[in-house]
Amino acid sequence: SEKKAIERFQVMNEVCYEKLLDQAEKNQTLVFVHSRKETAKTARFVCGMAIEKETITRVCREKIGPL
Repeated sequence: SEKKAIERFQVMNEVCYEKLLDQAEKNQTLVFVHSRKETAKTARFVCGMAIEKETITRVCREKIGPL
Protein backbone atom coordinates (compact mmCIF):
# COMPACT_ATOMS: atom_id res chain seq x y z
CA SER A 1 0.00 0.00 0.00
CA GLU A 2 1.00 3.64 -0.33
CA LYS A 3 1.46 4.12 3.42
CA LYS A 4 3.80 1.15 3.65
CA ALA A 5 5.83 2.47 0.70
CA ILE A 6 6.22 5.85 2.41
CA GLU A 7 7.24 4.18 5.67
CA ARG A 8 9.75 1.99 3.82
CA PHE A 9 11.17 5.07 2.06
CA GLN A 10 11.50 6.84 5.43
CA VAL A 11 13.33 3.88 6.99
CA MET A 12 15.69 3.62 4.00
CA ASN A 13 16.52 7.32 4.30
CA GLU A 14 17.18 6.99 8.02
CA VAL A 15 19.51 4.03 7.42
CA CYS A 16 21.23 5.97 4.64
CA TYR A 17 21.78 8.92 6.99
CA GLU A 18 23.25 6.67 9.69
CA LYS A 19 25.59 4.98 7.20
CA LEU A 20 26.70 8.37 5.85
CA LEU A 21 27.36 9.61 9.35
CA ASP A 22 29.46 6.51 10.10
CA GLN A 23 31.70 7.29 7.13
CA ALA A 24 31.51 11.10 7.26
CA GLU A 25 34.95 11.92 8.60
CA LYS A 26 36.68 8.83 7.24
CA ASN A 27 35.81 8.45 3.56
CA GLN A 28 34.01 10.13 0.72
CA THR A 29 30.60 8.61 0.25
CA LEU A 30 28.48 8.18 -2.86
CA VAL A 31 24.79 7.35 -2.54
CA PHE A 32 23.04 5.59 -5.40
CA VAL A 33 19.30 6.05 -5.75
CA HIS A 34 16.69 4.84 -8.22
CA SER A 35 15.97 8.09 -10.08
CA ARG A 36 16.92 11.76 -10.37
CA LYS A 37 13.81 12.66 -8.42
CA GLU A 38 14.88 10.39 -5.58
CA THR A 39 18.36 11.96 -5.63
CA ALA A 40 16.96 15.35 -4.67
CA LYS A 41 14.60 13.88 -2.07
CA THR A 42 17.38 11.86 -0.47
CA ALA A 43 19.75 14.85 -0.44
CA ARG A 44 17.11 17.05 1.20
CA PHE A 45 16.39 14.38 3.79
CA VAL A 46 20.06 13.83 4.67
CA CYS A 47 20.72 17.56 4.85
CA GLY A 48 17.61 18.14 6.97
CA MET A 49 18.51 15.33 9.36
CA ALA A 50 22.05 16.64 9.69
CA ILE A 51 20.76 20.12 10.53
CA GLU A 52 18.13 18.75 12.92
CA LYS A 53 20.64 16.55 14.76
CA GLU A 54 23.35 19.24 14.58
CA THR A 55 25.75 16.99 12.66
CA ILE A 56 25.87 19.13 9.51
CA THR A 57 29.55 19.99 10.02
CA ARG A 58 30.38 16.27 10.03
CA VAL A 59 28.47 15.67 6.80
CA CYS A 60 29.39 18.83 4.87
CA ARG A 61 32.77 20.44 5.37
CA GLU A 62 32.35 23.18 2.79
CA LYS A 63 29.73 25.89 2.63
CA ILE A 64 26.71 24.65 0.71
CA GLY A 65 23.81 26.47 -0.87
CA PRO A 66 20.12 25.76 -0.43
CA LEU A 67 18.75 22.51 -1.85
